[in-house]
Amino acid sequence: GAEGLQYWNNAVAQWKTNHPNALVDVGPPIVSLYAPSSSTTLGGAVTLTATAVDDQDVAGVQFALNGQNIGPEVRAESPLTKFTLSWDSHGMPDGTYVLTANARDAAGNAKTSAGIPVTILQVAAVEVSPSVVTVGVGATAQLTAMPKDAGGNPLSGRAVTWASSDVAV
Repeated sequence: GAEGLQYWNNAVAQWKTNHPNALVDVGPPIVSLYAPSSSTTLGGAVTLTATAVDDQDVAGVQFALNGQNIGPEVRAESPLTKFTLSWDSHGMPDGTYVLTANARDAAGNAKTSAGIPVTILQVAAVEVSPSVVTVGVGATAQLTAMPKDAGGNPLSGRAVTWASSDVAV
């Protein structure tokens, strides 16, 4: 009953007083990338997930592309051992990058995961000007196309394929 509980609480408090360093953090976390998988093509909003564990507790996971931090440090697990970041890749130019995750514990120990190659390729929308063209028989029209990312920023080096059909209205 209450006497037994009090006896137990006193014993635990005495043990903690006599063993203050019993729960010293002995090493860095173990971390690996869970998603995306290696050699994935990313564009727009993506979900990055790392698995991280530690002998005490993981304080946070920071994702990076080519060694440069992206997004905020993730400090909450969801679900257990998984650290997930929703990230908008629109700010990155198209290209191949190395994605890593760095996990740290409260004692200051840190470990970076093995890197995986990912390709960023932004999905383009094409703005055509003029949007409607009416021409007579044998006439020609000149159109201009500008590929743009989701933010409306021009994308250079993109191919535009044109198709035409004669449609009577």
